[in-house]
Amino acid sequence: MLRIKLLSKVCLTARLSYQQIFKSQIYFLLFFRSDLIMFFVYLITKVMLREFLIPIIILIFLTGCQSITTNNPTDQTNTEPVMESDNGQNQDKLTLLYTTLVREISTNGRTRPIYNLWQRMGNNEPELLLENVGGENQYPHDFILGPNQEWVIMLLETEVQLFNLKTEEIVNVHTANIPDAVFSPDGKSILLLANEENLTVYEYDIPTRTLEVRTQIAAKKYPPEFFIENWSGGDYVNLSLALGEWSNPFRLNLITGELTDMPLADNTPERKISDDGKYYFYSANTVPAGCPFVSVMPSTLNVLKQPTDEVIGRFGETDMVIEIVAFSPDGDALLYTVKNKPELETDAFDCDEYYNSAPVLAYSLNLPELTKREVALTEIDTIKEEWNGASVLFTTKRYDNETDEVVYKVKDEEFRTSGRLFAVYEQ
Repeated sequence: MLRIKLLSKVCLTARLSYQQIFKSQIYFLLFFRSDLIMFFVYLITKVMLREFLIPIIILIFLTGCQSITTNNPTDQTNTEPVMESDNGQNQDKLTLLYTTLVREISTNGRTRPIYNLWQRMGNNEPELLLENVGGENQYPHDFILGPNQEWVIMLLETEVQLFNLKTEEIVNVHTANIPDAVFSPDGKSILLLANEENLTVYEYDIPTRTLEVRTQIAAKKYPPEFFIENWSGGDYVNLSLALGEWSNPFRLNLITGELTDMPLADNTPERKISDDGKYYFYSANTVPAGCPFVSVMPSTLNVLKQPTDEVIGRFGETDMVIEIVAFSPDGDALLYTVKNKPELETDAFDCDEYYNSAPVLAYSLNLPELTKREVALTEIDTIKEEWNGASVLFTTKRYDNETDEVVYKVKDEEFRTSGRLFAVYEQ
C-alpha cells in the first residue's frame, strides 16, 4: 500500500518541478528495482527531446521562413535593360553591346555622364564588361565597335582607349581631346581626328601598339568641328565639317595633307558614301518633308566616283522619297527603297507616322552601270543580312520620357536602356 500511494503521488502532482520529478523517478526505481539500462535510455531520450531536438526543429522552421521571404521579395526594382518581343521570337543569335547610365555629374555648367559597359549574348543574362567607364575625370562620349567584333574604341574626355571584348584588356592609345575615330576595314588600325590648333590625323596600329601622325594641316580657316565620315583604309579620308544644322563634305589626302572641298552644294540634305569609299551620293532633287527635324527629303541622287569626283549618273523616282538602305560587300551594288511623297495638304498628316512608315518599292542598283531590278519588300531584310555579314541594322525608335530610356528596334523586338545601344551583331 505504501508503494502504491507513493506512485500515485508522483504521477498526479502537477506542481512538481523537473528536479522533483527526477527525484521521484529515482524513488520509483528504488522501490520497484526496475532495470537500470531501461531507465537510463528513458532518461537520455527525455533530456535529448527537451534540450536539443525541439530547439533544432524550431531553428529549422525559422530558417525556412526566412529563406522563403528572401527568395520572394515584395519590393524589387529591375534596373537591367529589357528586350520586349513583338512577335515572341527569341533573339538567341544576337549579341548586343550597350551602355547604362550610372549617374550624371554637373561641373562648370556642363552635365557629363558616367556609364557602365554591358554585353548581352543571345538570351543569356547581361554581362557587365566595364564599370564606371572613365570615372569622374574622363567622361565617355562615344563607343565604336571594330569590324572583327574584337575591339571597342572608347572616346573619353581627353583620352582614347581600346577595350578587348575577348581578353578584357584596356589599351591606352592617346591622351588628347579626340572627337571622332574610325577603324580600318581589316580592324587592325584606327584613325584618330584631333581638332587641335592644327587639324591632326593620327593612325594607331593595334598589333604593334604604335601611334604616328599621318598628316597635320593648318585649320585656322575652318572652325574646329570636323568629323570622320568614311575611311576605306587608303590614303584619303572623307570628313564632314559641321555648320549648325548641316554639314559639308571634305576629302583629306593623308599623304599630302591636301584638304579638298567635295563638289556638292552647300546644305545638301542627303549625302552617303559607299562602305568601301569608291562612290558617294548626294541629293539632286528633293521634296518637302513637312517635319520639324527634316525639312526636305531626296527624290533623286547623283552618283560620283572617288577620288576623281567623276559623275556617273543619277537615279531615283520622280516625286517620291528615296533612301539608300545598304551596300554590297564589293561596293558594286546598293539597295534602296522609295515611298510616296508626304501629303502635306491633308490635315491628318502626321510627321512621325510618315517618317517611320514602310516603303512601297525596293530596288537593287548595279554600279557603275546604274542598272536596277525591283526587289520584293520581303527580301529587304534577307539582302541586308547577306550584304552586311555579321552586322545587324537597328534603329532608334523613340525616347521614353516616363522611364528616361532610349527605345531601340532590333529586328522585330524592342530594346530599352538608360544609355546607348551602339552595336548589334550575329554570333
